[in-house]
Amino acid sequence: DSEIITDIEHDFIIAKDGIRKLPKDAKFAVLTAFYYYQKLLRRIKKTPVNILTTSRIRVPNGMKIVLIIDAFFAIKFKVL
Repeated sequence: DSEIITDIEHDFIIAKDGIRKLPKDAKFAVLTAFYYYQKLLRRIKKTPVNILTTSRIRVPNGMKIVLIIDAFFAIKFKVL
């Protein structure tokens, strides 16, 4: 349902502001999870409904590594 997706995307906007305020030692783990769930939502949005109801949607392991690296550099270079 697009209303649910819109609500989740709004939550992501709010969460990003909260992540900026976290102490540095907590920020990496939370930002990595944030990136993961954003990627998962994008995959869900691209998946036909009949597949959503019968299959597990996941983020591939290789992409998880990319998300970890992205979070590391975002914190290191103070992008977020």
